[in-house]
Amino acid sequence: MAAMVAAVTFTSCSKDNEEDEIELSILPKKVTKIECTNAAGYPIIYEFDSEGRISKTTTVLSSTTYQYTNNSVISSSEVLGINVTTTIKFETKNGRITSIKYTESTDDGVNEDEYGQIKYSYSTDGYLSTMNGEMLDNEIKADYHIENGIVKSISGNGAIEGSNTDALITFTYSNKILNNLNVNLWNLIIGSVPLLNDKFGKRFVQLPTSITMIGKEGEEEETLTYNFSYEYDGDYLKKISSIISYDGETQTTSYEIFYEE
Repeated sequence: MAAMVAAVTFTSCSKDNEEDEIELSILPKKVTKIECTNAAGYPIIYEFDSEGRISKTTTVLSSTTYQYTNNSVISSSEVLGINVTTTIKFETKNGRITSIKYTESTDDGVNEDEYGQIKYSYSTDGYLSTMNGEMLDNEIKADYHIENGIVKSISGNGAIEGSNTDALITFTYSNKILNNLNVNLWNLIIGSVPLLNDKFGKRFVQLPTSITMIGKEGEEEETLTYNFSYEYDGDYLKKISSIISYDGETQTTSYEIFYEE
């Protein structure tokens, strides 16, 4: 099945006056862990630090820890006995990331290889508006449309895995689902590890109830749909369920959220 990759990870902007942007206030209780379970029943456990950044991921086959500096993230993974280190170096301007470069090494630094760089630009409203670059020899180019802090659509290359043709991603929302935890859940539920939290401009204020992707796999047009449901404990999200529909099949993924005592 095709999957979403870097082109849907972040935010952008094109604002109108149809309604006022929601004032987003981050809730005080902090997320410590999120357990993700897919259709196969294999869990992925995400652990977070006090700043809402991911500190560790654990699966049945691998374990990855993350260290943060002022201009980089270093992830150290062990997969089937092989140690892999990935360094993500970034440049910033006015507190926002303008470019990221990825390098990877195995066997304690031997065979280091640079495998991608992406550049970002922002609108005057503070949202990320474009991303351009290359990742593992695949072109990444995306333009974003936002109204009042809410993503309406994303278009560009690389939005569907394995495809270098244009794709269009559209979003729908419910006014009740705010992205207001100390962890930026937008990146996680759309299929990206939330490494740098809110360093990519202003945070999207709402979480989607559905996402539709239309693009090409070779010469064939394909459609991939995500439908989300949310469960609460008081003001706090406790569970997110995602149903993926593709080529007549469905797959369910759930995210259970744990907070500090």
